[in-house]
Amino acid sequence: MIMPSLQRRSGFTLTELLVSIAVVAILMALLLPAVQAARERARVSQCKNNLRQFGLALHNYHDAYAVLPPGCVGNPNDPANLQGWGWGVMIFPFLEQKPLFQTLDPVRNSLPDVLVNAELQPKLLISVPLFRCPSDIGYPLQSDQRTFSGFVLRPTATTATIEMSASDKHITYACFIPPPSPTPSPAPSLPPPGTWGVQTATSNYVGSFGNLWKTDPNLWTTADYVGNGAFGSNSSVRTKDVRDGTSCTFAIGERGWRSFASVWAGTDAWNRCEREGIPMILGTAHYRLNADPHPYNLSCDPGGAAGFGSEHSGGANFLMLDGSVRTIANDINYNQHSEPALMSVFGRLARRDDGRPLGEF
Repeated sequence: MIMPSLQRRSGFTLTELLVSIAVVAILMALLLPAVQAARERARVSQCKNNLRQFGLALHNYHDAYAVLPPGCVGNPNDPANLQGWGWGVMIFPFLEQKPLFQTLDPVRNSLPDVLVNAELQPKLLISVPLFRCPSDIGYPLQSDQRTFSGFVLRPTATTATIEMSASDKHITYACFIPPPSPTPSPAPSLPPPGTWGVQTATSNYVGSFGNLWKTDPNLWTTADYVGNGAFGSNSSVRTKDVRDGTSCTFAIGERGWRSFASVWAGTDAWNRCEREGIPMILGTAHYRLNADPHPYNLSCDPGGAAGFGSEHSGGANFLMLDGSVRTIANDINYNQHSEPALMSVFGRLARRDDGRPLGEF
């Protein structure tokens, strides 16, 4: 009688399988930081490329009009009335966004008009990739949620202060574009919390307002609204006005969602509280780079929400007026002095006319 031969089945034992899984897990744990670092380097590179595109557009705009675009278009008879388009819209024709520029027609249409135009207002929701840093994880739209005396409130906030959360990526506050004034009659019903206010597309880049800032809105003068940087309200800066050299002067910098980002459209603030106007599309070196913005209160001091910052580790990218792009570290020499002799390196980089050229920085 022939007995069938007994053969050992090939395959993994449970122990071998568990060891293999453990080895793979260890390799993944070792490789994941390297992969994440490589991805972030790619995102930083893309962010810098975005800024370079802005640089080309600004130079082409300057060649065409002999000035840089205004930071924001305001009422020339009332510089505190900042109702108007921002610098980003002005350079749309030089950023392959001419169709959107022509549709919005900022020469004929004011921003407040577009906000209440049923056909045009949705265009403000268009996310323009060039205006977004790929490292920014924030929501692509900004909401104003105005409920109290021109300020904004979260549903859980009181009527005197404004609560903000760095973990809330869906309701951010960089765009304080109000409803039309006077309010239409009958007034529209209040939408559910989380959908309040006018929404516009987010931007992660702000023009340099210089290093000027005053926390008391009553102290602002007409000259203050123009700023001392590359951009301001109704500004018309020429490259020859940049006394420190275009390679040593900021043009555009970053602002991430944790500092409430920005918008590409512009600003429609009507009062003198700075947080409702200029900082929405412009940034100041009065605040430390990547400073944590503190909760708004009635002092009108927006903290880091009026400054520069990014979602990159250790610093932020800046476009210089000569078209170059520099990464500025968080620990750059900094103070809040506005006098040229006392200003920090960060402040001097932001100011166009301190008359004290910098060396290496």
